[in-house]
Amino acid sequence: MLITCYASKLKRFKKNDKVWFVSTAENGLSYCYRGKDYGFEFDITESEIDFYNCSKLEVMERIEKCFSTLMRGRTMNIKIFDVYNIRARLSVYIIIIAPVILTLYAMYEPVRSFSFSVVFIAILCAFSNYLFALQRYIQKDKIYGNTTAKYLYLEDGHINACTKKRYYRKLSLMDEEFSIFDTPTNSIEFKEACASAIQWLRNNTRENRLVQEENMLWGFYKNLLNLKIIGIIFSIIAIIILITISLLINMKDFFYSSLNMGGVLIIDISFLLFWVLGVNKKIYTVLDEKYAYALLGGALDTMSNNG
Repeated sequence: MLITCYASKLKRFKKNDKVWFVSTAENGLSYCYRGKDYGFEFDITESEIDFYNCSKLEVMERIEKCFSTLMRGRTMNIKIFDVYNIRARLSVYIIIIAPVILTLYAMYEPVRSFSFSVVFIAILCAFSNYLFALQRYIQKDKIYGNTTAKYLYLEDGHINACTKKRYYRKLSLMDEEFSIFDTPTNSIEFKEACASAIQWLRNNTRENRLVQEENMLWGFYKNLLNLKIIGIIFSIIAIIILITISLLINMKDFFYSSLNMGGVLIIDISFLLFWVLGVNKKIYTVLDEKYAYALLGGALDTMSNNG
């Protein structure tokens, strides 16, 4: 058994009657992962990750277990959705189609089969890309106010004057292009600089957990609000599907089916009420403000301290 980062260079030493193992990609190299994601100060390989995950076992058992895991083919690391896409976009997509899926699952027998479910889910995942594109199309003419930038305006009162002066000073020290913050005014040029500074902060604080959490929550609700009409349409479609199926039920199955229909109808109506009453601009405004405070406070203070 050979363990090496350059497996392709050692293949000539491999004997046919021996078991040979190494964790590699298709090009014959063994890549490292960011150690910080796993609590280490150094980059680690896939083999080391598996070895660490077996920490409750004895040393030899850990080695055997992590080798067995890797030999089952853990050489591909396919990541379809990152954390932001899952929480801020995919979650919205699931909520939109949920009433239709639940209605079909409860009232239509073939949907419950494993093979049909796998194919159906694969199609829906692929279709999610179209929904994201549709969202962009719906948003193309919408102009959202830059709440965070407005909080930096000299005449805005959301942040007290002392705190605002501290932010101006830190921004002016972060980049030479932000020297305008040394002499804040109510001019259009200064407001444009505020917008530019906020965009710069967003691009440079992607690793800040506080900002990331508020950003994902804000993005999630913003997408809900943008696709509200689509969510209402899907909820109505689910109710129409339920009514259509109920008209096709035999009388002998009516009692049992009516129980299902009653429960599903309550679920479908609940989704409709959620979109009509639970998705509104008031909640969005609160989340928008929370994100603004997190970006200015947590992110700006953290970056200046690190610098």
